[in-house]
Formats: sequence, structure tokens, C-alpha cells
Amino acid sequence: TAFSDARSVFEAEYDDMMTTGTWYRDRGVQWETRSTMIDFYHSEQWLCHEGLGQELIRLPVPLDVSVSTFGQQLHCTLRSDWLGFPAGSLLACEADALLGTLEPTAHMFTSLFTPTKSTFLQASVTTQHFVILTLLDSVKSKVVFLEYLGDGEYVELSVNEQQLGSLADNLDLMTIAISAVDPDHSDAFWMTVEGFTTPTIYYCCDSPRHEPRHLQSLPSLFDASACTVSQHFATSLDGTSVPYFEVSSTNSAGSSAGSSNPTPT
Repeated sequence: TAFSDARSVFEAEYDDMMTTGTWYRDRGVQWETRSTMIDFYHSEQWLCHEGLGQELIRLPVPLDVSVSTFGQQLHCTLRSDWLGFPAGSLLACEADALLGTLEPTAHMFTSLFTPTKSTFLQASVTTQHFVILTLLDSVKSKVVFLEYLGDGEYVELSVNEQQLGSLADNLDLMTIAISAVDPDHSDAFWMTVEGFTTPTIYYCCDSPRHEPRHLQSLPSLFDASACTVSQHFATSLDGTSVPYFEVSSTNSAGSSAGSSNPTPT
């Protein structure tokens, strides 16, 4: 088709930054989307799927809500308070319910994550049946596996159900990055971890119920066997508790009580 003959299907306003359109399948559901980016943190979003016909429907959510699909469900990440949920929350709802109303209510949503004073959601990744949350709690990493059972029900895997093996002992002191292998057809995921004394290691896991397989790692640049990593808290002048990490000799008491070593400031 010549450009002069091309048909306009969607366009943004003159002052908008950009507009995008996508067509894809998510866990067997055909989705079509349009998005107008007003600025870096605000956008208008339109969706439709095969069950709704071909009509694009504007999402009745605040402009700063980030929305992704999960089969027939929608996941909404909040940047500001909404419907009684605090900023930083991750919510799930049935797509048809949200697209079928102009005034959403709180009971339509299931909270998958609610932030606290010390914990926030760093990233969320979905596989075929799981939502994997990477959290930071006082700057320490934590991974949460939520299994989707259908009908809007999510269940968190217990520590005993997770098969992270020896990784579980030190994962809180690592930087973690997780991505799905093929979310339409499997629960497998890639996981990259690294720490103050641990070089970058690349794992593959068939599902949260399987132990990760070590694939590859960068070489160690120094002998870390004599080093230990610990977390401590300093109190600022306004009373705020500020977490920090200390890398010290295994034989050193570091900045713990009774030590003659200086406390980092």
C-alpha cells in the first residue's frame, strides 16, 4: 500500500508525545491495544479482545496507572492512591468487568501487592500460571511467587513449596532480575543474580516449584571467601532509619556492638 493510500486508524493529539498500537495473543486471548503517551508518566489506553468484538474501549483508570494483560485478567500498577489502594500497589481484575464500566469500584480488584513503609515493588513478571514479584524490603531483595488458580484467585507459594535451593539463603543480599521464557506456554523463567561478593550468575528455572539450573556466571575477580556482607541501620537527624550494607572480613566484628571498628557514616 502506498503511503498516500494508507488509512488512518488512530492518532494522538498535537501536544501528546506519541501513540502506539499493538496486536498480540496472551495465554490464548487475542488483544488489540492503543495507547497515547501524554508524558513520561501519563497515558490514555484503549483495549479490546476477541470476546468484546472489535470495539476499542478506553480504560477507566487514572492516567498514571500502568496496565498489562494476563490472559483474561488485567494487572494495574498504581503510581498514586486510587479506590482506597495506596500508590505502589499491584492490582488484578477481570478485563471484561473493568472494560464494561465507567466507574470502577474497589471490590472489582484483587490486591497482589500492597507497599509498606519499608517495602516496595521493584518488578513483576508473569509466566503461564504465575505472577513473580521482586520486592525490596529495607533494600533487601525478596521474591514472591503468586500462582493463579483461575476465577480471579491468586495463592502465594509457601517457602516450603519454593525450590530455590541454596539460593534462598543469600537471595536477600543479591540484586535479582527475572524474565519469563515463554509465558504463553510454560512457567519457566530466567533469573540473574549478583551481589557485593558474588559475580553475576545466570539461572534457568522450569517453574517456581523446580530448583534453578546454573547456566553461566562471570569469573570472580577476587577471593571473597574471607568476606562477609551484613546489613545495618543508621538513624538520621530527623529519626529516619537508613539501611546500609557493610562488606567486611569474616573474622571482623564489623560495626556490630562491642566492636572497636569504626561505624560507617
